[in-house]
Amino acid sequence: MNGRGRCFSRYRFRVTNQWVDGGRTRSIVNDFSAGDRDQSPRTRPLLVESDLPSLLGGDRLVDPLEHLLAALAASVTATLVWHAGARGIHVDAIETRAEGEVDLRGGLGLDPAVRAGYQAIRLTIGIDAKGPDVRLDRLIDEATRLSPVFDTVSRGTPIDIRRESDCQR
Repeated sequence: MNGRGRCFSRYRFRVTNQWVDGGRTRSIVNDFSAGDRDQSPRTRPLLVESDLPSLLGGDRLVDPLEHLLAALAASVTATLVWHAGARGIHVDAIETRAEGEVDLRGGLGLDPAVRAGYQAIRLTIGIDAKGPDVRLDRLIDEATRLSPVFDTVSRGTPIDIRRESDCQR
């Protein structure tokens, strides 16, 4: 790939999250960069709201851990559809279910030996498509290998954390 192609293959996505009350937060998604160029904001900001279950929050919205499962399932499903189309595989339906197990002792700081996040995640992918099972299994393997969210979750990504002295209200 030449330098020009690489420029447009690199994207930077941004999200700003603000605390609302209790365990409730609101994320705003509005702009991104392609290559070295900022893209115009979307026609309107997109909102993603979260809350914690009733044990720790108001149980009014989707929990952030559930958002992660939804993002994982959506990314695998979309990647599966793209690659099926590229291979000429006609897909009638796909259903991806994600399930994760968490031990709250980790997130609450009650047991330092227990991790705060998911202990395990399971994906179940149902696909109604024409083709032999071996071809569909290869397609699912490729979709999970090439899904950006699957890659981020399964391989880990370094996170650089910086504190600002002020926050916008």
